[in-house]
This record gives sequence, structure tokens and C-alpha cells, in this order.
Amino acid sequence: MIFQTARFINSCYDLAALPPDDGTEVIFLGRSNVGKSSLLNALCGRRLLARTSKTPGRTQCLNVFEISATVRLVDAPGYGFAKVPETVKKQWQSLVMRYCQTRESLRLIVLVMDIRHPLQPADREWLDLLGGSAVTLAIVMNKSDCLGRMQQRKSHDLVEKYCRDALMPVNLFRSSSRSGKGIDELRLFIQSQLD
Repeated sequence: MIFQTARFINSCYDLAALPPDDGTEVIFLGRSNVGKSSLLNALCGRRLLARTSKTPGRTQCLNVFEISATVRLVDAPGYGFAKVPETVKKQWQSLVMRYCQTRESLRLIVLVMDIRHPLQPADREWLDLLGGSAVTLAIVMNKSDCLGRMQQRKSHDLVEKYCRDALMPVNLFRSSSRSGKGIDELRLFIQSQLD
């Protein structure tokens, strides 16, 4: 499992600080507090690889992790309700959007949602912005251990319908960083996009 070799290489506050634009990259996006960093840790089998916090907005730049000489994972700042000034939120959004629009090595965008609160306005905004991208999009409905099966299905169907109505091809997953449910399936999918 190549994810186990992951190591942190840099925190990038602007695109110029990123590694050379070659190889393959996967970016993880999502609202503050949906568990992006925890999901990344679960995928890599490393509890403390990406910093996690109960305080929304701790990830404030593009944190880059190398899993091989040619493959990198990127943890993006959360969008939504982080307690930071509006100007800072706009800077984060601009950084992430420029990355998604210009990065040649980007192969997969993983948008993480809290399964209990799918399709918040900021999620819809990002889906609409990314929907026309040529880059493969995966939506991960995280924290599935917090809901019963019927409620999980309801959230899943809601997101699936939104994407179908928007004619947006998407790969939809349910996961729990805490229980490990769905992590293996997601890991296999991400590996399939790295070739």
C-alpha cells in the first residue's frame, strides 16, 4: 500500500511554493470540520500525518504530502464556517481555485462532506465551480458512523440526484475515518486514478 509511505513535505501559502508541476496529485477539499485531515490520515494508516483539530480552520494553506517520487496528496484549507476574517477565507478560496484550475499534475479532486449535513451552500458552490473541470471528481460522505443505514442512504441519494441533475459525472463514497468503514474502497479508487 503506497499510502503508508506518505510524508509531509511542505505547507504552501501560494502556488509558487508548490513542488514542480509534474507527476500526479490528489487534492482534498471540504468545509471546515468535515474531517478532511482525519480522512487523509485514515487513508495513509497514520494517525498524526495531517494535523487535526476540533477548531474549524486549522488547515490554512495547501499542505503537501509525498507518497512516492511522483505522487502527492494535498490537504486544502476548509471552506465554510472557520472563525477567520472574510478576507482570509477569500484568499484561501482563491488559492485553492487557482490550484484546481492551473495545476497540470492534478488528477483527482476529493470533495469531502459531512454525511449528516450534505450539500451545504458552500458545497454546492464548489461543486458548481468544479463541475466543468476535466479533472476526475470524487465526493466522500464522511462521518458515516454517526448515522444509521437509512439516513446514510437518504444523504447519499440526495447528493447523487444533485450531481445527476447538474449532469456532473461523479464518484460517490461513504466513509468513516473513526471506524474505517469505506476507507479501503476509497483507497483502491484513488490508486486507480494515479496511473
